[in-house]
Amino acid sequence: RWGAPDPYPEHAMRGPIVTLTNEHAGSDGDIFCHSFKLLKIGPLIGKRTWGGVIGIDRRYNLADGGRTVVLITHATQNITVCDHIAFLVAGKLVYFGPPAQALEFFGVDDFADIYGATDAPESAPSWQEKYRGSLQHESYVVARPARAPAAPSHAQTAEKERRARTFALSRWRQLAILCRRYVELIAADRKNLAL
Repeated sequence: RWGAPDPYPEHAMRGPIVTLTNEHAGSDGDIFCHSFKLLKIGPLIGKRTWGGVIGIDRRYNLADGGRTVVLITHATQNITVCDHIAFLVAGKLVYFGPPAQALEFFGVDDFADIYGATDAPESAPSWQEKYRGSLQHESYVVARPARAPAAPSHAQTAEKERRARTFALSRWRQLAILCRRYVELIAADRKNLAL
């Protein structure tokens, strides 16, 4: 408390820092890159990151008001907060339905065990065939579109129009925000700005 500031960890780098990233950075890698940029620690260079953060926190609802959220994850500990899950093996849909029915369908006790049960890519056609003959396929793939309304409701149409107007106005706002952020980043990097 009263001494000179010490770096933590003890041998942390001092001086200018640059972060190099690519399209394979995801989840914590995306959070790190975004934070690095926002905190203006140094330049962030490389390719655009993957753009996804893996994980679900039970404190928050994923969606409401008739919205659909697509969450791509390998983290299965909180998968039960989802209404429906889709599971693909070698690019083939082998399950779509409620998470509660998935364990029985795959014959496992834990969601993480589904990966082991479907590990071999050559097993995809047999899992796909099993799914096509299941009650879940009948209920959630075949019958579901038949229950969908023929046209959007008045409220859905009004919401779509409102969003379109907001988006048209917000494009300029987004451009202004991006320009301001880039100017702030450039100004924060005084060494390169002087060059």
